[in-house]
Amino acid sequence: MKKIILLSMFLLSTLLADHFNVDIEETGESTLFIFQDEITGLDLGDEVGLFDLNGIINDSGDTGEILVGAGIWDGGQLEVTAIHAVDLSQFGGPILPGAVINHPMLLSIWDNSEQAEYNANYTIYTGGGTFNGLFTVISSIDECIIPDGACDCSGNVLDECGICGGPGAIYECGCFEITEGFCDCEETIFEQLNYDCDGNCIAGEDCNGECGGDAVIDECGICDGPGAIYECICSDIPEGDCDCYGNVLDECDVCGGDNTSCLDCTGAPNGSAIVDNCGICDGDNSTCENPEAVLSFYDMGGVVLTYISYENLVDNVCIDNAVLSSINGNSLETAVGECITLSSDTGVIPIYMKNLQPIAGFQFNITGLTILEVSGGAAADAGFTVSSSENIVLGFSFSGGTLDPSGEFPGCTDINACNYDSWATNDDGSCEYPQFECEDGSFACDESNCIPEDCYDTDCGFYLLLGVTCEYAMAYGADCTLCNEQGYCDDDGGGGGGGDYSCPDGEIEDCSFNCSPESS
Repeated sequence: MKKIILLSMFLLSTLLADHFNVDIEETGESTLFIFQDEITGLDLGDEVGLFDLNGIINDSGDTGEILVGAGIWDGGQLEVTAIHAVDLSQFGGPILPGAVINHPMLLSIWDNSEQAEYNANYTIYTGGGTFNGLFTVISSIDECIIPDGACDCSGNVLDECGICGGPGAIYECGCFEITEGFCDCEETIFEQLNYDCDGNCIAGEDCNGECGGDAVIDECGICDGPGAIYECICSDIPEGDCDCYGNVLDECDVCGGDNTSCLDCTGAPNGSAIVDNCGICDGDNSTCENPEAVLSFYDMGGVVLTYISYENLVDNVCIDNAVLSSINGNSLETAVGECITLSSDTGVIPIYMKNLQPIAGFQFNITGLTILEVSGGAAADAGFTVSSSENIVLGFSFSGGTLDPSGEFPGCTDINACNYDSWATNDDGSCEYPQFECEDGSFACDESNCIPEDCYDTDCGFYLLLGVTCEYAMAYGADCTLCNEQGYCDDDGGGGGGGDYSCPDGEIEDCSFNCSPESS
């Protein structure tokens, strides 16, 4: 299965640059800028610096050019967090330097090969390109020269209010409107906030007739009432019903159901067919190999990852190009279930997931329809930010949150079996044991697992004939050098059960307890 490495947002955003060094403290307010892994205009080792040309530069509130974020390009997706300024002076606190909300981001590049810095234009895949507290995805970068007197590569200049390319002093008070609650630009407040500067009531009367009062008619039509605090907004669920719409539980304990939810995944009433580890209804786990996570249109006993609202149904609906990232930023072995056939041109479908490890991010394609939006599910419950295009779903957490492991992975859990599954969480009775008789009278899963004749005449081979692995034979003092040379010990970690899965993919643990390339 193709491996794709997703680098974790919270690790990449803290990389220390050599040329661009951000010397201001975190303020708790920020905007995320994502440089896609297929971006053009960057080479390995290049650095990116994110500037606000008219940001807050010190604790006195002075403005000017300030570096608010930086990172180093290493060929993979790069996320850089830009720090926002925060003014706490009105509460007796400090002014914290950083970017000003809604100011445009100026991008500078340090070319590592040429040891030179230049300003850059950038193409936005999604987002606003401003310090807006959300995120912007950048797909390409081009070198540019800022003209003399300009503040960006397009030739814009700072207006009277210090904003690059801004509209100028066009407001009542020049650079701003009169503050709400004040009478003029000098911030002379009127005596009572409910009245204008001439003493006329401008706040209006509440439902109790009080000028500026806060009593309102609640959702249930009651002035200053408690609001929609009941199960059915203005009342509780009637006794005997299961919801606010007069529905009752069906025979499958489903509220308002039609007694069909007891069907198994093939549609058979009270049938025994289940979804296998590959997401296939009534499958035998043969279409994938030891998955760490599974996405499917069928319920697998895990969670609903998210719900997809769609339109323009044109074909069978399939999940494609699925990438699920662990907390360490590694792509998990992910299986994808079979396609489904939908009958309605528009609607909502769930995406089910079960997983052995915590999930820090996910991305997949949906073919056969047009995605309108994604919402809800375990991703929303975990605080993930989930976005979508017409056919792509992307989700991750700005706060470093994860999706907990979920669901069961049936399989053979006996390490002595030929088909031992190191990822299985519960035994399903499918274990197969050695049936091939070797020349020495022992049994193996197949001919390639038989102990070579030169090996089984040694003391290590004696232990192997007893079913003890090389690892344990060495622990008992056996010399396994010859067995190792015969290719037995380093074939799968020492016989029986598939070796030590603590080694990386493509490697196994040999008789010296070292990870080495898996033999052919």
